[in-house]
Order: sequence, then C-alpha cells, then structure tokens
Amino acid sequence: MDNRWEALRKIVGPINVPLARLGEKLPLAPPEPNDINQWVDAALQGNYAIIAAAQAAEAAKKGIEIQKSGHYPTVAASAGYNWTRSGAEFNTDLDGAYVGLQVIVPIYEGGAVVSRTRQAGYQLRAAQDQLDQQRRTVTQSVKDAFRGIISSISDVQARQAAVVSARSNLESTQAGLEVGTRTQVDVLNAQRALFQAEFDYLSSRYDYIINGVKLHQATSTLNRDVLAKGNAWLTAQDPVAPPAN
Repeated sequence: MDNRWEALRKIVGPINVPLARLGEKLPLAPPEPNDINQWVDAALQGNYAIIAAAQAAEAAKKGIEIQKSGHYPTVAASAGYNWTRSGAEFNTDLDGAYVGLQVIVPIYEGGAVVSRTRQAGYQLRAAQDQLDQQRRTVTQSVKDAFRGIISSISDVQARQAAVVSARSNLESTQAGLEVGTRTQVDVLNAQRALFQAEFDYLSSRYDYIINGVKLHQATSTLNRDVLAKGNAWLTAQDPVAPPAN
C-alpha cells in the first residue's frame, strides 16, 4: 500500500488529503461509438503525437528543397548615400549615392551541396519511418484500450459472480466447522479465496475506467469532462487516508 502511494506521489507530488474509493454503482457501457474502426480513424486524424510526427516529416521534406537551393544563383543588392559637411567655404562638402548588384553563380562546391541534399533525403526517410511507427503505435493503443473496455465489462460481471460464490463457500465452510465436518484450515482457505475474489473484482472495475481513459488519451480527446465523469463514480464518504510517512 505504501509503495502504491509513493507511485502516486511520483506523478502528482505530495498528497496530504484522502482519496475517495470507487463507489458500488459503476455503469458498464461500451465505448460510444461502439466501433473500433471509428476510434482508430479519429486517433489517426487527431492524435497529437501523430500530428507532431507528420509536421516533422513535412519539415524534413522542406529541408531537401533548402539544401538543393545551394545550386541556385544568389543575387545581392546594396545601396547607400554619403553626405559630408566640413564647414569650410570652398569645395569641402560632398554628396554621393551608390547602387550595387552582385550575382553569385555556384559552379561546383566540392560536392558539399550534393552531400547535404543526400543527408536531407535520409532525414526525410527517417522522419517518414517515425511517422509510420507512431501511427502503428497509436493504432495498437486504441485497439487495446477499446478491447480492454469490452473485456472489462464481462470481467467485472464474472468477478462479481465469483465474489458471491466465494462468500457462499465461506459461509458453508464456517457452518461445516461448527458441526465438525470442516477444519479451521478449510475456513482460512475459504477466506483467502474470498479476499482474492474481492481483489480481482475491484481490480477489474478500475481496469474498466483506466481503459476508458487510455482510449480518450490515444485519440487526444481526453479533457476535463471525461475526467469529471470518472470522478463522479467515486464516493467521497469512503476515503482512504494517506500514510503518515
């Protein structure tokens, strides 16, 4: 438990307030829309990491044009005006103006332009590969989160039934201990099975929420409204206090 608190502190900083537990009422519903392909398309269009990778590839493409421009001639123009006054009476004041134009035509620069252009091409290829990899990563994240929500719904229902079964088994084992057909060890084993079933049930409910957050995160639609919806499922009357140290 202390290690989990430390992991939370690593994310949000010092915690001096209790945390609300997840309430009993948790509406289990599939994602809306309930179409995995629509979520993938939305992620490919709006995921910020994909957008950043696409912009990087576009910048690398422009870099090739910049390096190729090393073969192009350059034109430089300059203009100025001179105005001198000395205060003497004869032939000491000067007024002058000039205009200059310089054209530079690079014949060959020892292969430097060609080399830089080739390097820019490799950088473009790397940026495009990174974009493809980012798209595949986001697609996998979306599908994993979507399927995680669907499987979590069935998992929560199955774990809830397992808790009921484990509790009934404990009650029957305790009754058998009273009449002498069961031992204390049997009761302890039944208690352990019940605690494990309750732990699995609670974990599956949190998995349902986390998968929903991950789905919105992958599509870059995670906002305050989504988090507020998850907070509404918590029960402030059932808090967990942080450890003293």
